[in-house]
Order: sequence, then C-alpha cells, then structure tokens
Amino acid sequence: MKNDNNKILLVDNEADIALAFKIGLEDSGFTVDAFNDPLSALESFKEEKKSYALALLDVNMPKKEWL
Repeated sequence: MKNDNNKILLVDNEADIALAFKIGLEDSGFTVDAFNDPLSALESFKEEKKSYALALLDVNMPKKEWL
C-alpha cells in the first residue's frame, strides 16, 4: 500500500496519542507525518509543499489559531 495516495498528516498535542495513531496507521501500510505542535505542522506543510490523502487534526489544542 506504499504510494502517494496513502500519506496522512496527523496533528495532536498529546504525544502518546499521536504515537499510538502513527504506529497503528504505519502498521497498516500508511505513511504518517505526525506533529505535536500545530504551528510546526503548518510550517512543514508550507515549506515542503506536501500533499496528503487525509489529515487527522485535534482541533481542541493550544495554538489552534492556525486553523
């Protein structure tokens, strides 16, 4: 399942939750870019001009003014 259509952006300020999701998704064959800080995720997204098939975002976290 490794292709360009299996990339997932994961943003959650709780590191243990993000890690659990990342491990589970990668075990299922997805490529996951995980971030614990929404501003870091946004900066990486802008700089590298990445595209994702899916974004999993925790909308109830600090610094959410980036939305």
